Amino acid sequence: LEPFTVSLWCVIILIILFMGGSLWCFGDVKASNPISGIYYGVVKGTLSVVNGEFENMSPPGKLVVFSFGLLYVIITSFYVANLASYIIIDNLEQPIKSVEDAIALNAKICMNKELRPKFVARYPGS
Repeated sequence: LEPFTVSLWCVIILIILFMGGSLWCFGDVKASNPISGIYYGVVKGTLSVVNGEFENMSPPGKLVVFSFGLLYVIITSFYVANLASYIIIDNLEQPIKSVEDAIALNAKICMNKELRPKFVARYPGS
């Protein structure tokens, strides 16, 4: 949950509900009221993405499910990438946080040779 914000999770849930409602509106899900229509639309759309069963769907329904599947792959990729960077950055230790720290540790500072006189003037003894 940590790499994504709460508002982004809410958007993802709204997209899933929109997919279910779209399948209900296109007639791919038979239900008497909108709540059960959206619920069964989410279930049918998710199972269609996982199993690849599109035989009994209308062309707009197929487009919605295909778009949802593509969005699912993209969201999963972003989540894994953000999770990996979140884990790496939390465990990353940075002993040098400023130029003063680098000078105190006698670390080598790389720069353009034209900048060296200004740098030495600003940080004497470096």
